[in-house]
Amino acid sequence: MSHRLSALPGSSTQLRGLVAIMLASGIGGLAAVASLPYVTAAAASAYEPRSHIADDGRIRRLQVFRTKALTYEVPAAINGHSLDMLVDTGANITVLTRSDAAAAGLLDDVAGHRAVIGITREVVQIARAGQHRIDLGPISIEAVPVAIDQSGELNMSILGQDAFCGLRRITIEQGKLELMHDGPTATGCPT
Repeated sequence: MSHRLSALPGSSTQLRGLVAIMLASGIGGLAAVASLPYVTAAAASAYEPRSHIADDGRIRRLQVFRTKALTYEVPAAINGHSLDMLVDTGANITVLTRSDAAAAGLLDDVAGHRAVIGITREVVQIARAGQHRIDLGPISIEAVPVAIDQSGELNMSILGQDAFCGLRRITIEQGKLELMHDGPTATGCPT
């Protein structure tokens, strides 16, 4: 099967190389990526096992497997809107993309301020959107301070450290991230 990688819109050598690797490894076809302006970690991991939920009545667990992009992406829900969130243990705050915030009904006319988020030390414009419940499989985390990316720099919403304060344990081991809690509800970090 032959594909013309140079026909991709906005293609570069790096993008063509990534698409070639994806095709060679059986991750989707050219049609699946040709319409994307860039290839995200979510696209690269779309065909991997996602997560495993366990609830023995005493301990609730969400296990998420590392993606081929070497990230951990958790299935989440905010106000009934399902989204994938990148677990960023280096981020102090939880930040939603504008599209995820809009879908969850969180866009407010809140004055933005500048903040440093993530391990890249990128400065992006954010707006605080109050504290909200984030559902992660069998575990709900109440009162998580949520910010909205106003700059459009984020490709995926980020689950930061402020969501993890009330959890019993978080482990990353052998390609698996596991969130554990004693009951159905934990609490985010106080602001």
